[in-house]
Amino acid sequence: LEYILFKMYTKLVVLIFGADYKKQPTWTRGFTSTVKLFDLRDLTEDETLYEYKDLQEYKERAKNILLKWMEKFKTNEAKAEAGYETAVILNGANKLAEAVKLCEKIERDFPGTHGSRHAEVLRSSIQMPQLSLKAKTVMPPANEAFTITTKNLKSVYFRIYQVTPQELKDEFISYGAKEYGSSYDRFDGWSNVFNLNWSYQDWGKSWLKSYLSGKATYKEWNVKTGDKGDYASITKTESPPKLEEGIYLVLACGDDSFKIGGSLLSACFLNV
Repeated sequence: LEYILFKMYTKLVVLIFGADYKKQPTWTRGFTSTVKLFDLRDLTEDETLYEYKDLQEYKERAKNILLKWMEKFKTNEAKAEAGYETAVILNGANKLAEAVKLCEKIERDFPGTHGSRHAEVLRSSIQMPQLSLKAKTVMPPANEAFTITTKNLKSVYFRIYQVTPQELKDEFISYGAKEYGSSYDRFDGWSNVFNLNWSYQDWGKSWLKSYLSGKATYKEWNVKTGDKGDYASITKTESPPKLEEGIYLVLACGDDSFKIGGSLLSACFLNV
């Protein structure tokens, strides 16, 4: 397989940049006969560098060549690898639906090969749901307070909790001391609380679950994302139900269960 892949790469260089050695960019010279590491400084000195549109054209040509190899190669390993490399090009060109379809074909037609396993990983990464929630400080009633970015989600569910800053601070310190000892009986600044990027770690999930235990939801609602099933990311601005002045903890979830540690969650604090 290693030999086949090397020959594939060598042939691609020749076909993409042409057989005329002198017309090849300097960083590709040598690949047609031996494997050679190139210095990135060569890129800044090379007057034959190709523009972005040219690179896309070359990738399209490479894709077509690889698809032909996928059909013509004799072994399933080689066929699957050629197909996988094609899917990588499609993914890089943001042709996500095509990439998924090709990965599914590789998995179905060439099971058990390295290429099929790579294709499964690539397909899963494309189909993986994603959710990100950000908030900005706003005046009441908090119009357009949130920006959500989603992928592979039809709906997003929201819950808002009223927060008293001093109470939150005290609970944060108390939880740290109780769970992790006296060395955590301190407050290192609001950034550690008001930035829930760490909420996906065990500490953050445990603290958030403890903090929300028994607390009533102040507001909740859901929105449609506009997802078209094409695996594309969608970013949009959202407004909560009308809010008065205050500090709020906001959770966004990919389903209506809001299961911490199980659901796809993103959280932030909102200052109104």
